[in-house]
Amino acid sequence: MAKISETLKSVYPLATDFYIEIFDRKEIVLTGDIEISELDDSVLKIKCSEHGLKFYGKNFKIMCYTSEGIRLCGNFEKIEFF
Repeated sequence: MAKISETLKSVYPLATDFYIEIFDRKEIVLTGDIEISELDDSVLKIKCSEHGLKFYGKNFKIMCYTSEGIRLCGNFEKIEFF
């Protein structure tokens, strides 16, 4: 049986101008003013508005990066908000 988090799309408003969408722990879409501050094999750190996100996992790929947001693919294991 699949977990609910693996089958549902989740949208989390973090500020009035920033959203994060998570699709089955394989794809994440961030909408808003985004700045990548760290990227290596297992960590991706992003600053957005007054918030920050740190993603842990493997095989990160930036599929699209514009002034309106970013679309990331990979195997996401953990997200930290700061």
